[in-house]
Amino acid sequence: MISKATLYKIGYLVIKSYWFFRRPTTTGVRCIVTYNNQILLIEHTYGSSLLTTVGGGVKKGESLEKAIVREVKEEVGLALKDIEQVGSILHEKEFKNDTIHVFSAVARTAEIIIDPNEIKRAEWFELNNLPSNTSPLFKKFYSLAFPDSQEKF
Repeated sequence: MISKATLYKIGYLVIKSYWFFRRPTTTGVRCIVTYNNQILLIEHTYGSSLLTTVGGGVKKGESLEKAIVREVKEEVGLALKDIEQVGSILHEKEFKNDTIHVFSAVARTAEIIIDPNEIKRAEWFELNNLPSNTSPLFKKFYSLAFPDSQEKF
């Protein structure tokens, strides 16, 4: 029997093939989630092994804020407060034109409950001691959430 995590990997390859031929325009959300001077970073079970933020696609008719609340709850089991949109980025890799709306929010608790099919790892890191193996997109998201930061990656 094929595991859900394996299906995510296969599905990711299939959808990338679709994106290659169709070059769709998509809308996504990502969230810089903090708690007590820490930031949450994840590693997906598919795609890159670099650390990044939680997020995903926006469903038809769904508001951006509802999408980020849903994605964070689905991926890491966290409820959010102080949700704020901090900007957006046009991401043209993976053969699609993806507008990613970036949010910052505070987790109501530090207890993470991951969806092991989609999330390989989720961990809190001190804001002033971030790991070096973060994705280039995370660095852009971080600079939107913390424009005055001196963080060097």
